[in-house]
Amino acid sequence: MANQGAKKRVEENAKRMRTLRIVFIVGLCALLLARVLLLVRGKSTSAWLWVGSLLSLATNWFMYSSIAGFAAPSYGADGELIDGGSDLSMGGMCSYYHDILYVSVFVQVRLHVLCVCVCVCMCVCTTTTSCTSRCLCRCVYMF
Repeated sequence: MANQGAKKRVEENAKRMRTLRIVFIVGLCALLLARVLLLVRGKSTSAWLWVGSLLSLATNWFMYSSIAGFAAPSYGADGELIDGGSDLSMGGMCSYYHDILYVSVFVQVRLHVLCVCVCVCMCVCTTTTSCTSRCLCRCVYMF
């Protein structure tokens, strides 16, 4: 009975970490989809885009692993739960890490989806007689 609060915190932290894992994977999939589509379509991507994408991915991984470190429970030698980990809804650095992770993934997904949309529109515009800039503007206004 004494560890009910710790057990409840372990369950809450596990739910929150699942959500953050999904957010991290969505950002990673958007990055990979955009880069692979650009490579398949024959569009050149500069080395700076790769460097920026990898730095953004590294930032996301650092934030996720730091939050996972906050949430990690500690167990005794006999396997008994000693501490349920930090409360992830607390303020401070954990809150900042959440914010940075969410904003970074939002920006990544938004930019990579725009990149894919521009790539598809460029391919459609080059095969038809319509203007490339008009097609590009339609893609930008979709967002």
